[in-house]
Amino acid sequence: MIYIIFGASGSGKTMLLEILKNKFTGVSIHIKGTTRKLRQYDSEELVSYPGGLQAQYDYVYGQYGDEYGIEKCQIEKAIANNENHFIICNDIKVLEEIKLDFCGRPRGVYFHYPDPAETISTIQRSKKISDDQIPLRLSKINSLAESFIENCHLFDIVLNNVSSSNPRESLEIQIKNIFASNGAPEKTIRESLDELAQEIKKSFAPNTSVFQKGLLFLILPIRDENTAKDISFTIKTAAQNFGFTAERLDETFGYETINAKLLKHIELAEVVVADLTFERPNCYYEVGYAHALKKGVIFTAKRDTKIHVDINNYPVIFYDNMEQLNDKLTDALKQHKDMYT
Repeated sequence: MIYIIFGASGSGKTMLLEILKNKFTGVSIHIKGTTRKLRQYDSEELVSYPGGLQAQYDYVYGQYGDEYGIEKCQIEKAIANNENHFIICNDIKVLEEIKLDFCGRPRGVYFHYPDPAETISTIQRSKKISDDQIPLRLSKINSLAESFIENCHLFDIVLNNVSSSNPRESLEIQIKNIFASNGAPEKTIRESLDELAQEIKKSFAPNTSVFQKGLLFLILPIRDENTAKDISFTIKTAAQNFGFTAERLDETFGYETINAKLLKHIELAEVVVADLTFERPNCYYEVGYAHALKKGVIFTAKRDTKIHVDINNYPVIFYDNMEQLNDKLTDALKQHKDMYT
């Protein structure tokens, strides 16, 4: 059987692989290629090609600006040897492609780690992940959960890495149960998947418990002041039509440091609009923080702007001129109002 593990960074996948290798026989772990440099905590399932992936990889996907590759030949070898083969893959399209190519054999496994963002941040820091990367990784957790919700039909099994006195033992028992059933999805498992999807959907709804009603915080590139003013004016005009007050960081008064003021405004915002034109790193940092707080974020960008990292999983309002931006943003704000008021 082929098991495709879909789970966020810091959720315990390294521990899962250690359990599989040390506690079970007849198991093989897929060795992926990647363009990123290896880290100290990486397992043997990664081979680094900083200059670019080699041609032998049949399935390629991007994550945090790097590429990852999966080979068909490893899957075929595992099937021929009658092994339980495990692949770590956080890309829905690749998961779906593998399930189609090896019809009936692959099982989609959602690796669920329900601990709060603070715990996951601590885990990331212990792995020497830099502080500026952590907000992006937290936003990736949101993105993966949303992908699971939207593509629940692709998953057959849930592994729960819940907080307990012995998480390794808990995972080991769950794996034994999966092997005992030969990975066959039952009705009860399907019902559990649907229930979990609904539970996660509720937990990842925009955080409106603590906010300043009507505050729209504007994340904006400050590379071209004239363009920034046009974008800012257009967004403010659209926002006013729905009772929002749109604020830019450089237009607010306060005695705090810029960083403190920035984080405070994101925390207080009812909704955030992030314009990604000019591809400024500070915008991505601010978006990561907003996602970590489960804020509703509306993305805008001038047409042909390259959308980096994992934000390309989210809908972006592309526009050619300010009139288009106004019209499309008006529709998006109306949808927000209809959903959350």
